[in-house]
Amino acid sequence: MFLRANMELEQLQHSTPEGGELVSRLKQIRILAGLGYWKLAKKTIQAVYLRARRALGPKTSAVRQVKVNGCQMLVRVEENVGSEIYYLGGIWEGEEARLIKRSVQASDICFDVGANVGYYTLLLGSVASKGKTYSFEPVPLNFHLLQSSILLSKVGNIVAECCAVAEQKGERLFAVAKDSVF
Repeated sequence: MFLRANMELEQLQHSTPEGGELVSRLKQIRILAGLGYWKLAKKTIQAVYLRARRALGPKTSAVRQVKVNGCQMLVRVEENVGSEIYYLGGIWEGEEARLIKRSVQASDICFDVGANVGYYTLLLGSVASKGKTYSFEPVPLNFHLLQSSILLSKVGNIVAECCAVAEQKGERLFAVAKDSVF
């Protein structure tokens, strides 16, 4: 079995441009697991998996639907956040999500400023089910994905606005990176 795994590592190393890096990460996983660092090994496995999926995944805009925290969500799988949410089965920033679930009360009023495609908006809206969640996202495509996710999830206590939030009223220039998360 060990010999077969090494042969597969060799094939991977020579078959893709990122193969050498992936092989190095796989070796790190073996070492971490062997030393009993399971949490680090799991994070490294996820990083390797995401890297491989992104390399093999769509190079153009591709929207996918995924269930996240009990809500339906639309994500762009060619972007970092979208690919993490989609390829890891709706698991993203688990520590933060657990903190929100423990801290937010059903009647709270919540704000998500810079909501992107709405991961936290949907989470806050479902946890603060008797309150209100206000969501602000200035990038039109992300805003439309956010709106669609709200409708798909049937979370009725969310108010979403397609705008940026700033200290002063007015208009400003706004640049959007190719991966709109950044």
